[in-house]
Amino acid sequence: MPKKQPTRESVRVTDEMLQSLLDYWKNKNRHAYMALKLAAASGARRGELLGFTPNDLQQRSDGKTIVLFKRQRRPLNKSNPNRFDIKLKTARSYGAAVLDLFPELPKELDDYIRDYDIMPDKPLFDVYPSTADRWLERARDDLKLDPRLRLHDLISWYIAKKYPLVVKALGENNPLLIEDYLRKDLETIRRHYHRQIPPEELMEMV
Repeated sequence: MPKKQPTRESVRVTDEMLQSLLDYWKNKNRHAYMALKLAAASGARRGELLGFTPNDLQQRSDGKTIVLFKRQRRPLNKSNPNRFDIKLKTARSYGAAVLDLFPELPKELDDYIRDYDIMPDKPLFDVYPSTADRWLERARDDLKLDPRLRLHDLISWYIAKKYPLVVKALGENNPLLIEDYLRKDLETIRRHYHRQIPPEELMEMV
């Protein structure tokens, strides 16, 4: 029986680290800049980030913009990360995130969609998963940040901003544990919502 691989040590992303990553790409590659910013603002995994379309950006009645987690881009073959398909999630597993950590982000996304003429049902970032990884890794290496830093670690910044009490309770040096706890808890909440409340009303509760 193959030996189980140890869990990768996660890196806690600080405000300064995130800002340096965004500043690095802001005037070099708009796609990379928008992708990293949306990943941090939504807490999305790589597959979820690459599955977002303009249709997933919606406005609540209070004027805040949310992004719906309806699909994810997943590899067909783990040995070849550039072969992938788009998997549509069931309505029961839809999630959502309010894009309020960067007040300017909704307008930036609108401008990005308009400038690149992205169709409503097409991905915001139509790139290979490995390309998204390289966006972070190139900036990380050039900026001489922690070499363990990966795209997935941006979730730790989102969690620290959105769920400070959970971070304090579980320990801020355990972002993977915190993420696992929150994912399970949020999935339970989402299933509860969908049993009793129409899916279109879910976004009012995020």
